[in-house]
Amino acid sequence: MAIKTMRRVCTLFLLAAFSPLFSFGQLNEITPEPPKDITPTDVFYKYSVQAGTDITYALGNNAFKMDFSNGIYALNAAINESITKRVYAGFEIYDNEFGQSLPLYGTLAPRMFLYMGGARIGYRSSLTGDFLFNAAFTMGETIIKYTDAPVEPNNLKSGFASLRIIESYRVNEQFWIGLHVTYTYLPYTYSPFDIGIGQYYPYVPSDYKGATTYLGWGFSIYYLFSKSNH
Repeated sequence: MAIKTMRRVCTLFLLAAFSPLFSFGQLNEITPEPPKDITPTDVFYKYSVQAGTDITYALGNNAFKMDFSNGIYALNAAINESITKRVYAGFEIYDNEFGQSLPLYGTLAPRMFLYMGGARIGYRSSLTGDFLFNAAFTMGETIIKYTDAPVEPNNLKSGFASLRIIESYRVNEQFWIGLHVTYTYLPYTYSPFDIGIGQYYPYVPSDYKGATTYLGWGFSIYYLFSKSNH
């Protein structure tokens, strides 16, 4: 009888000792993970900024492609004010340099600078996902400057139009990083004779006719601020 009683006491003791451990293990299995940065519904931010850098490639006219095929650098920055949750308007500036990686025709290394600024209108997708689509159209004025050319004409200006498409990835609700592609059009007609290099290559008249256009692709950041209940 005493032995049976001792067995029961031992059994109860073991159950009492291990049941808290079992319960603790079960609790660990059902503890929820910390909440991630999510946006359940689209929200309104009154302002946003976008900035980026491009690798550019000359498209036309033909003389522009031959003389300035390589983009040395291209930078852009914009500030926007929201009209609705997804439509915005703002102002954008560009700083672009074109040239050749090697001296042109053995001796020349001209550089072409485009300083641009204009008004823009754009559209973005919802902030609820991990990816964000942006499209912006900008129109404005360009100041054109040449350096390291036999002739450096002054006071060259042109209008321009540019379309930028951006696909970004969420860092958090306000900050996004991504890639973009840009197409830019200037009604300015580049001619090698205007900068004193027309005699170095057998250009034909059709080479220096038509608008100046180029393509860019690169990296962008997009930041929204001033959240509102609009």
